[in-house]
Amino acid sequence: MKQLATIFIFFLFANFSFADDSRLKITNTDTPPTIDGVLSPDEWKSAAKTELGFQKEPQENDQPTERTEVFLMFDKENLYVAFHAFDSTPSAIRAPISKRDSVGSDDFVSIWLDTYDDRRRTYAFRFNPLGIQEDGIFTQADVGNLSWDGILESKGNLTGDGYIVEAKIPFKTLRYQINKEKTWGLHLFRWIARKAERSTWAKTSLANSDLLSQMGTLQGIDDIFSGRTLDIIPTLTLSNNGERELHNDVPTLNTVNRLDAGVTVNYSITPNLTLAATVNP
Repeated sequence: MKQLATIFIFFLFANFSFADDSRLKITNTDTPPTIDGVLSPDEWKSAAKTELGFQKEPQENDQPTERTEVFLMFDKENLYVAFHAFDSTPSAIRAPISKRDSVGSDDFVSIWLDTYDDRRRTYAFRFNPLGIQEDGIFTQADVGNLSWDGILESKGNLTGDGYIVEAKIPFKTLRYQINKEKTWGLHLFRWIARKAERSTWAKTSLANSDLLSQMGTLQGIDDIFSGRTLDIIPTLTLSNNGERELHNDVPTLNTVNRLDAGVTVNYSITPNLTLAATVNP
């Protein structure tokens, strides 16, 4: 009985320790990386490094079939993340030149940031193997709003052992509480399209459909940008409409070209307060 009790206690301790493993502390860097989809020697040496250790699907919490390394660090103005997605069959990676916000059918890697650490909403960023972006805001019900577009930089490259994605996410594109040291919710994912396999950094349960409540924790973010920003985003929309008309009993196609201009202005008073205005959206 003593031996069984010891095993049971060890099992509980192991589970408790695992929860602590879903914490990642990052540090400030004086030498930010070049966002080129290449892990140059020593470029990420000061970054926090971790791996995606669990499947979410199809086999809950089994070991992923392919390794994925993730690197994270920051400076005063940006968060930097790099993914090295190893693949035993690189030729099978799905990496088309997709439109922005349309990478769901590709292979991709993803980072979620709950900048208020309240598990109510999160910024979600996806990158396919070429670095094409999909971004939005998810809520507690895991409903994604892809109409939100952040201003960020990313680049990806296919390699002989898989693919690499590097990204720079400016803090000015995010909203967060102003305090000395910030703790954010964190999810890291990878999707392998041909296997319908999603691997994760934080352990998750299919019995709980709310991914936000199962986020890990990102620690160490301190002394980052908190000033005012002004973003002006102009738009031009060209449309072509055609209508069939009769001229002397002969049907003809009458086309009308139309050019619509618009502008969106975002003025961030603080990282927690933004004024937005749109003309002709």
